[in-house]
Amino acid sequence: MHRREFLRGTALAALTGLAGCSGVIGDVGGPPPKTYLERPATSASHGTRGSAPSWGQQLPTSTLPGVFHGAPVTIPGDFSGRNVFLTWFYSHGPKGSAATIGALRSLQRRALNVNYRTVFVAATFDPRQDIGRRLRAYAKAEYVDLGAGDWYFLRPETPANARAVATGKYGVQFSKNHGSGGVQHYSYDPLVFLVNDRGYVERTYKRANPDRTRWRPMWRDLETLRQQEGKPVSLR
Repeated sequence: MHRREFLRGTALAALTGLAGCSGVIGDVGGPPPKTYLERPATSASHGTRGSAPSWGQQLPTSTLPGVFHGAPVTIPGDFSGRNVFLTWFYSHGPKGSAATIGALRSLQRRALNVNYRTVFVAATFDPRQDIGRRLRAYAKAEYVDLGAGDWYFLRPETPANARAVATGKYGVQFSKNHGSGGVQHYSYDPLVFLVNDRGYVERTYKRANPDRTRWRPMWRDLETLRQQEGKPVSLR
């Protein structure tokens, strides 16, 4: 065999071997190395609606005024290297908002107890009603620790901007429901996004029940995510 033919055959054999290996360059169909958790098995607890970002997608970038932080907040960029729970809400919600904020508050308390440095972002889609005074009273009523430095209330400047970001970027659908006592109420999707330290969505949670114990599966996912990221995990 001529030397040129031998080298050509060796190169083809090497390429054929690589093509048969999983997860190497040229492997088609494997997920990009941007997430740590496995793809959700079903959509029952981790589903999405509309254009809501889901597993493996980069969280859309938005810069919104921070209600108590004195400067605009850019998500996810300002929290690079940290895990983030993000939700959209309005503080006058009789059930959904309170249950969602209550679940995040339970997560906040546990994360603080074990020094996880997790970030919690609650952005209102109702800037007309959710002014600073109202949100401070709401945080107190829901036992949110605003002094911990890990909780961010964000408030778009106008209702139009709120809809453009909440619905246009994050797929959160909301509509006016009824008004009572000068307060406007809404119907909406109480989605919660779990974002990894690279800014990619690991989980998108829908409300299965208006139950504050919904924080439990979120906490398990956070601990698994931290393990995969190589961060310390509490043994509690």
